Amino acid sequence: MGLPSEKALIKAIGKDDADAIASAFEPFYKDTNRLVAFLIAQYVDGEEDIKDLVEEAYIELFSHLRDVSSPKQYLCQIARSLAISHLRKKKDIEPLPEGDYAPTEHSQTQYALLLSDMGTCMDAEEISIVLLHVVEGYSFQEIGDMKKMRENTVKTKYHRALHRFQSRKEFHS
Repeated sequence: MGLPSEKALIKAIGKDDADAIASAFEPFYKDTNRLVAFLIAQYVDGEEDIKDLVEEAYIELFSHLRDVSSPKQYLCQIARSLAISHLRKKKDIEPLPEGDYAPTEHSQTQYALLLSDMGTCMDAEEISIVLLHVVEGYSFQEIGDMKKMRENTVKTKYHRALHRFQSRKEFHS
């Protein structure tokens, strides 16, 4: 649990005050909606489909809000599940013709290229930390627990890796 907005939301849920929950939910949404869209976009193409699934994920979270201990983690799980479910439904309805597939912006090929690009300026541990935090939605504390590191060490590695990656991208642009 790393986001201040998530902490505020959990506190509001604990008070069982609908007004406090509603006012805490908006900053939480602002802090997490790009992450949710990113997670869904890993599976689903099409801006409208992504927007619809993001909205669906928040509705699902809000309807189970009192039952979850980590709203961000639950939201990430919902987003992934909805995206995969959407793919399954779409696959049944609109199968791609044989040999007509062209990799999309969010395809596995692009993901592999991104990982390769990250590998030019990050070591395996830094890549793992970045992916666990950005894609999987784990907090720095949770990553530290998994990797048996202090939270501040994880944060430092994360920020330094992103800075190197960003600097490299700007240099090559």
